[in-house]
Amino acid sequence: MVALEAPVDESLPGLFFPHEVNNTRDAIVSNIKRNAARGLPELKEHEACSTPLLIVAGGPSVRDNLEVIRAMKADCHVMAVNGAYRFLREHGIESDHFVLLDSRPGNITHVEDPGEDTNHCLASQVHPDLFERLRDHKVTIFHPGTEATMEAVETLGQDFLTAPIGIASIHAVYVAAALGYRTLMLFGYDFSERPNQRYAFDQPLNADTQTIDITLNGNTYRTTLTMARAAQQFSRAVSPVIRGCSLDVRMFSEGLLTDMLKTALAKHDEDSERAKYEQIWGVDAYRSVSPALNYVQSAVNLLNIPTASSIADFGCGTGRSTKWFKTHGLQATGVDISSNSLEEEVPFVQCALWDADKLPQVDYGFSVDVLEHIPTEKVRDTLQAIHDAVRVACYLNIDTVDDAFGVMIGQPLHLTVMPAEQWERLLKEIWREVTTIESNDKQAIFVCRK
Repeated sequence: MVALEAPVDESLPGLFFPHEVNNTRDAIVSNIKRNAARGLPELKEHEACSTPLLIVAGGPSVRDNLEVIRAMKADCHVMAVNGAYRFLREHGIESDHFVLLDSRPGNITHVEDPGEDTNHCLASQVHPDLFERLRDHKVTIFHPGTEATMEAVETLGQDFLTAPIGIASIHAVYVAAALGYRTLMLFGYDFSERPNQRYAFDQPLNADTQTIDITLNGNTYRTTLTMARAAQQFSRAVSPVIRGCSLDVRMFSEGLLTDMLKTALAKHDEDSERAKYEQIWGVDAYRSVSPALNYVQSAVNLLNIPTASSIADFGCGTGRSTKWFKTHGLQATGVDISSNSLEEEVPFVQCALWDADKLPQVDYGFSVDVLEHIPTEKVRDTLQAIHDAVRVACYLNIDTVDDAFGVMIGQPLHLTVMPAEQWERLLKEIWREVTTIESNDKQAIFVCRK
């Protein structure tokens, strides 16, 4: 059993992205328009209640906990997610609530034998056939905060459920909080398979989804890319509702998610961060990407760097951008927390960027796709260390969205995902002059001068 704690980070951009689930945008918009016009009760905020809620998803470990769920049902309510609804009924356990997000018509198998007293919480994007099947049963509709939903119900006045778009097991936490539950116990939140068993029950709709293997803390988990990414974002995805509603959330599951949560809640020190990056630099696809090379000339122009000046490439990775500076007449030094990243023969300092005593003293600084990788509790120290190491000015390019590659090793790489405005405020507390060169929903570029 693992207790979940809300992270300190207050900003969560990148989680609320306009991504639709398992269907085309046109199909989802059509579903939403038809369902929103039904006049069904919408999910509203309820008064807090003291009854604990068991949220049961479809991970294989649910089978191990059936008798635990059955015993706890006497004093708790049960919310089933997706196919867990039918599975629990087949084992004599009635659900008080059912949550479904998936928009495909094949999900009708989940409600072929619905409970008479169950509150069926269906996302407005769910296929209309399911709403028709539940016409004579209790149904509550909720709206995921996607662009498709906003397009479909813009003029209808419905309230939106402000939840990160993702899989239903994440939405279930938000739905539970809206219904007033404050003690949540999560079953079947494995987000990984067992040998020959992807779910606790047959799930034909997802049978053909390709799998990947992820090694984390010495354990290898077979999962899908969708589940791996959801597991990677889970802690940050549910933290707003944990904080906002003072939830007590506990995990009764096993598998990839539990291991990821332990890793996410662990202290991020220099040794653990170095080990993480030594692992990700072993992934060829990660090594092949070198975004900094797209910005080296722009940085030289914006900083107006004289020939023969010294420059530090903070978070140099392969060293390709460091080498570019060197071949263009600058005294360039690469700095990175891991040494196995380096491919070029350039002057190099291995250290964490928050280690001010080890950073080289230079005229100019350059850092692209790096600061978002810094542990949140180390960001201020890192910015101050870079400031103190640079004599004139620094070029900073910062991603403001979640990373795509951390899922390959089961650990997030972008630990501090903040909007450009928040980075700007931090920088202005340290630097004399901060100019925002670019700011959009994916990155922010700053030139900072002393």
